[in-house]
Amino acid sequence: MTALTRRQLLVGAAGVAAMSMIPKTSRAEADVPPSLRKLADSKHLTFGSAIDPSLLKKPDFAALVVEQCNTVVPRNSLKWSSTEKRPGDFEFGEADAAVAFAAQHQIGVRGHTLVWHNVPDWVKKLDGAQAVTDAVVRHISTLMGRYKGRIASWDVVNEPFEYDAAKLRQSVFMKQLGEAYIDLSFKTAKSIDPAAQLVLNETHLYKQGDVYAAKRKEVLALVDRLQSRGVPIDAVGVQGHVRPGLDVVDKDGFASFCSELKARKLAILLTELDGSCKFSHRLPGFTDAGYAPPLAELISIAAGSGKLGAVIFWGLSPYGLQPNESGHDATCRYRINLFDDALQPLPTFDAVQSTLAGLSS
Repeated sequence: MTALTRRQLLVGAAGVAAMSMIPKTSRAEADVPPSLRKLADSKHLTFGSAIDPSLLKKPDFAALVVEQCNTVVPRNSLKWSSTEKRPGDFEFGEADAAVAFAAQHQIGVRGHTLVWHNVPDWVKKLDGAQAVTDAVVRHISTLMGRYKGRIASWDVVNEPFEYDAAKLRQSVFMKQLGEAYIDLSFKTAKSIDPAAQLVLNETHLYKQGDVYAAKRKEVLALVDRLQSRGVPIDAVGVQGHVRPGLDVVDKDGFASFCSELKARKLAILLTELDGSCKFSHRLPGFTDAGYAPPLAELISIAAGSGKLGAVIFWGLSPYGLQPNESGHDATCRYRINLFDDALQPLPTFDAVQSTLAGLSS
């Protein structure tokens, strides 16, 4: 697969012809391998990528998104820091562009994210339960109201736990409202768009180690408390920022976690898949092919043990700082996805394509 040219990956003009600036392909559909979009559609699975509106202005990249994704996620343009930099003063330019692009090409949209600890300073300085409550309700109501019927799934609460500890993060929301801020967020979201899928999105849930086993246990305990209080949660999102040389997938622990979610009638979404070179220098002879196994494992485990609803990569092409001339080093922030900078498929593409093809329909 990695020897195929960019044009050989095109899956026909049907999904692309609507964009006058995007080149069409003359190759017959039967001559090329199935796109990830087609594979996901055949498995009734949401598959896609985070996108930046600036990249959509590049015809080749926009074509790749249309070919490979049945869903997109605005990477930053729906976050609080982008949409409400000042109290009650909302901006939607980039988010509107992403949603319009998706609608034009019959692509779904996931909303990321409504309530997160990384917010503008004015939110962090809110004092008192009522002030925080008002801000949360206004923010969720405004965003979800604007995109009602156009964004089918939302990360309602993002990263409520500490990254490397099995305890709830002491954000401004937690400090002022306690765990009730999660209830408030989900109930407000449900009242604005009852048809939307409402997701609790968390990181470091697949990793091996006692801390992460404890974190999975605490996430399930939180889910139990939410469900006991009638909070309308539909799914748990698992971020997958894999770091070869540091992280190891806990196959049994993650499989058990997925199974427990399924028993609670919750879907599991893989929401932010990519690979970082930051620690790969610890693995002698490491190449880009080394990112493929853990990413494929996460998909296989989630599908085999849980109710897998979505596979979202945190970009199609690499982003972040490039490796330096000496190769991957400890300061590297480079993120590998499915295609290289020239939009040629990486080994991760082959692995994901094979994994999706092997899933039951």
